[in-house]
Amino acid sequence: TSAGGRAYFTSLYVMLRVLREVQGSRLPVEVMYAGSEELPDAAIRHLHEEFEDVKCVDLTQVPQLRNIPLKGYQIKALSIFYSSFEEVLWLDADNIPVENPAGLFESVLYQESGAVLWPDYCNMVSFRAETFQVFDTPQSAAQRAQQHPQPRPGKRTVWPMECAAGRENEVESGQVLLNKRRTWRPLAVLRFLNEQHDFFLGQLFHGDKMTFHFAFEAAQQPYSLVRFAPSSFGRASAPDTTGAAAA
Repeated sequence: TSAGGRAYFTSLYVMLRVLREVQGSRLPVEVMYAGSEELPDAAIRHLHEEFEDVKCVDLTQVPQLRNIPLKGYQIKALSIFYSSFEEVLWLDADNIPVENPAGLFESVLYQESGAVLWPDYCNMVSFRAETFQVFDTPQSAAQRAQQHPQPRPGKRTVWPMECAAGRENEVESGQVLLNKRRTWRPLAVLRFLNEQHDFFLGQLFHGDKMTFHFAFEAAQQPYSLVRFAPSSFGRASAPDTTGAAAA
């Protein structure tokens, strides 16, 4: 996971409390961050005092990342690539597991391919023809037949009304499960796409999530996709805050 600033540190703290005290997970955790302005020493000491087997990693000290801006979605893929773990379950800081996630490493989907991605809602901007041209990847007959709508001028997202009409969904990167040894070729592509974030994350895609899908496409290696779509998990409102959760 990664954490930066007060809001995400609070989310991270809640997630770690749930993992350790509610779900009983003893999986080791790496918290990736980009410099002391994101995660000051006092916050790091607090995490180490509160939780066992939690390590904080400053990505600005990784020599290969010295000239790569890390303030953005690209920190996810780069964190996975430079993690010391061979098997990685990435969780966004505000991603709260409802059960012990250790079982995911024994799941059939993970064992099949060494990589598990989760579907997103039906935003489909990444499946437009331009993307396939950039990656020199042919569109399937089904993708061509779907005739995905184009975003409005100045927008990079498309939320069509036909979400439940059999259209292909994008993937979501709030949680990613990877065996880095088995998926090394897609990971190398993933690193390149996120190092070139100005174009791939800022122009071609809407953030980092579809860099995972197309990294596997470009490497011609399959991944496993969770077979159920996300759904609403609840909504909370307060005088100053409104939030919704998905599961």
